[in-house]
Amino acid sequence: MITTLMNALPLYGAADQISQDAEAMRLLLVAASQQINHFYHLEAEDQKAWQQQIGTTAKADDSPITQADLAAHTCLQQGLSTRYPAIPVISEESADLSFPATNSAFWLVDPLDGTKEFLKRTGEFTVNVALIDGTRPVAGFIALPTQQQFWGAWGGQLYTSTAETPWQAVLTKDIAPQTAQWRLSYSRTSTVNTYDHLIDVMQQANQQLTIQRLGSAYKFAQLALGQLDIYPRLHPTMEWDTAAGQALVEAVGGCVTDLQGRPFRYGCRSSWKNQEFIALRDRQMLKQVLQWIQTAQTNEQQDI
Repeated sequence: MITTLMNALPLYGAADQISQDAEAMRLLLVAASQQINHFYHLEAEDQKAWQQQIGTTAKADDSPITQADLAAHTCLQQGLSTRYPAIPVISEESADLSFPATNSAFWLVDPLDGTKEFLKRTGEFTVNVALIDGTRPVAGFIALPTQQQFWGAWGGQLYTSTAETPWQAVLTKDIAPQTAQWRLSYSRTSTVNTYDHLIDVMQQANQQLTIQRLGSAYKFAQLALGQLDIYPRLHPTMEWDTAAGQALVEAVGGCVTDLQGRPFRYGCRSSWKNQEFIALRDRQMLKQVLQWIQTAQTNEQQDI
């Protein structure tokens, strides 16, 4: 599955084993998606009754969790641990969120990214699975359960599949061409004013923009496929929110960096919380975008 790890991880060796790993991952994404869709499509008299039916509760940080989150977590935890017993699995819903040994490989999983979107029934929620090695996401997988669409990245190549079809490489000619008008997306639920300031700064610099607010890591998949050009995140996320998406974006020549222009790293901080980042389809524009963000943040401070 992951050619760049053949020397790093003994379990990746012959070409047929790589193919078997890729298919196993696709089937695991299908299974997790089916678990989520079961709850998503339960019938109820009204929204309140449906939320009770899917067991909606609040975690310690007041973020919502449902039986769909837990079912997908169990599916992924068991599937990954069974096939790769030597590689720890860190999931958002894990009881143990301690850091693995320094520079060890581990799976980083968000069983249902975008629970708020799930509860609003927008369809914009994902399953995120990334393989981290040496603090880098060397492989990543994102599933869009409602559409049964899956994207994967390993060995510097982007792939796509469905519940019925195997992985197929996404060729450059299949990716939407870049245009003068940038397509920018940020969180559908964010109320952070910096985004408005950033849009103003970019427009004042004569950068043509179209704005599309989307939920979850689906934005990373859209970026990798050329449907978006820029995804700024100017409020915190968690590492399992971004690792799989970063692998997808980097596989097509894009980048995901912090606001100092450094690539995101994983499993090496004091907590699993990320700081702000910028995801770009064209890494050549990184310096300019970072300057725009700095100006936007300065403008916001002056307004306070």
